[in-house]
Amino acid sequence: MTDSGGPGSKECWRATEQFSKNFETVGPLSYEDQFLQVHLRLSSTFLYGLGEGMHSSFLHSFHNRTTSPLFARDQLTYEGDQNEYGVHPYYMVLEDDLGTSHSVLLYNSNAMEYSTFLLNDGTPGLTLRTIGGVLDFHILMGPKPDHLIAQYTNLVGRPLLPPYWSLGFGLSRWGYNSTQHVREVVARNKAANIPQDVQTLDIDYMQNKRDFTIDSNETWSDLPNLVQELHNDGVKVILIFDPAIATDLTSYPPAMHGRDSDVFVKWLSSDLVPDDQCDGCGDYLVGRVWPGDTFYPDFFNPQTQQWWTKEVADFHKVVGFDGMWVDMNEPSSFGTNVYSIMCPQNQWDDPPYPTKAAHIVDNVSKRLRALEALFPGRRPFVLSRSTFPGSGRYTIHWLGDNFSTWKQMRLSVIGMLEFNLFGIPMVGADICGFSGHPHQELCTRWTQLGAFYSFSRNHNMQGWADQDPAVWPQVAQVARDVLALRYQYLPYLYTLLYLAHTEGGGVVRPLLNQFPGDMTARGVDDQFMWGSGIMVAPVLEEGATEREVYFPQGAWYDLVTGAPVVTGGPTNSRVQAPLEVLPLYVLGGVVLPFQHPALTTTQSRRNGLGVTVAPDEAGEACGLLFWDDGESQLDHNNNNNNNNTFLMHFNFTQNELTGEVLQTSTVVDDLKLQTVQLLGVSQSPQGVTVNGVALSQDLWVYDSLGGVLLATTDLPLGERFTVRVDY
Repeated sequence: MTDSGGPGSKECWRATEQFSKNFETVGPLSYEDQFLQVHLRLSSTFLYGLGEGMHSSFLHSFHNRTTSPLFARDQLTYEGDQNEYGVHPYYMVLEDDLGTSHSVLLYNSNAMEYSTFLLNDGTPGLTLRTIGGVLDFHILMGPKPDHLIAQYTNLVGRPLLPPYWSLGFGLSRWGYNSTQHVREVVARNKAANIPQDVQTLDIDYMQNKRDFTIDSNETWSDLPNLVQELHNDGVKVILIFDPAIATDLTSYPPAMHGRDSDVFVKWLSSDLVPDDQCDGCGDYLVGRVWPGDTFYPDFFNPQTQQWWTKEVADFHKVVGFDGMWVDMNEPSSFGTNVYSIMCPQNQWDDPPYPTKAAHIVDNVSKRLRALEALFPGRRPFVLSRSTFPGSGRYTIHWLGDNFSTWKQMRLSVIGMLEFNLFGIPMVGADICGFSGHPHQELCTRWTQLGAFYSFSRNHNMQGWADQDPAVWPQVAQVARDVLALRYQYLPYLYTLLYLAHTEGGGVVRPLLNQFPGDMTARGVDDQFMWGSGIMVAPVLEEGATEREVYFPQGAWYDLVTGAPVVTGGPTNSRVQAPLEVLPLYVLGGVVLPFQHPALTTTQSRRNGLGVTVAPDEAGEACGLLFWDDGESQLDHNNNNNNNNTFLMHFNFTQNELTGEVLQTSTVVDDLKLQTVQLLGVSQSPQGVTVNGVALSQDLWVYDSLGGVLLATTDLPLGERFTVRVDY
């Protein structure tokens, strides 16, 4: 990093033969009390990140000057350059043809915006401006995109490892009219053999939409019984909690307790309290959310954590929920045109309040701490709408209130890729859309895509009909098949999330992460990968029964049939994709752990495991399996001696698969490695040996048409093994 001559001018160089610049200021630097601005010359137009917003492409455009705000707000996900629920002033640039990359975080929580444009000499420019704080830049040097994810999460915090059950499919909606309605939805999906691990309940269950209450009429009064019934079927229950507490200080205990502990946000001074402040509300800041007049818990106040934890614990004694969904935490108020809330008038009109800097930093960690106290030793589940750099340590994320349109389904892929870049790898959109009535084709295609969101949930809003998969026979059939595939490869997804948690690896990745030197891959944002192994190419256009798929260089196989698709490349290929088909592929060079699926992860985790071996062009492959009890906290201080976690490394070379135990554990004592599926077998094998012993010929079968060998091994999972194919 050097001064480049002018006041405030800086340059950062990469020490390579070409000494490429990856941070270069141009033009004047503005640094005032309420206006900070810096102009940057970027090393290429391959710019990604900066959110949260509804970006039309993963790759930013420079052809026309575009300015986009960054400020957390409760906003339906309309298309266009507008701010959404979270703030992530973080971007990545691919510098050259080799894919050398760097990234930059502007660590600032004030309202800001950015502009992309071309400088007078035709090089790409980026302007970052904010109304407070400091210009605290963190420059990460990569040199590859996956390295940047590891470096970034090392800086802001590694993402949490979610409980295994949360990887399963979930049903939800705002608009369940009773516990009986929920029972009917769950029953019809179970009857259709559609997997379900999670049932989420929106504000319908509350009394007058107040946190920590149950509607006292007969439609919801038996909620505790419903929760127990779902638990008996292996289904977990998530309840919504909005950080907005009704201002009833006479008959609503959470508000009364909060007043007694003085945990609500206050006006800076009493002379700022509006004239129309509600009776008894004192100098608390009052907004309007679902319960009506509301107080906002001040989660920067240490007392608030104790109050919140106790309210959560007391309510859990009534309803045994398993996780927490935090909505409306931007924060939000419906009453911007109802209340006379306004900033005091002075020479600035809008003074530098401390609250302005804190607005976009919701303390979601406090919600997690409450659940940790409730479930000691277990990994809590928190789903948050608003996020900030580092939120991945505490929460997973969904992309907010979307619409039931093909365009919004398409944009959800971009949102998922961006949040993996932001260090929040478990993310997804409301499958079939939150607002609107999806027709059968749209919901079918969205269910296929949603089965490969890292967080998979069908959710919609009040006023629209049920849209769970079992509503339509055709959607039910597709959901049954595609969710079975999801559940089959959950051990692989879980391993990816473990690596993200421990090392910072990518989970849902753009093709450019795997192929950073591939110029075509840099613009592909309608395909994505799970790790380095599975590529998903969803159908995102109405009426389409085929699509163009880009295959970067490598050996590619069909995930479902195992048959080879492309060897060599790179190439574009038009593939058939009738309504019941989701194009899925495996990149050669990986060993994918899988498990025979079931209707819940409680059931599937008892089933035998297997591996899909997909050799690369050199005939080699490798992979990893992480396994534990699915819910216990990991012991990072003594991980090598942690008997709760199991690690096995797989390596395939010279026609032999080896499984080496890296970390042993009793959690796999009852599990077997039952199946080995080897792809790319071009000639009929003479035999298969397991640990040096010939496998009976009736325990393996070779499909010459697809080039797939399937062997039944029935090996103890916790022991080293070898499986050799002889020709």
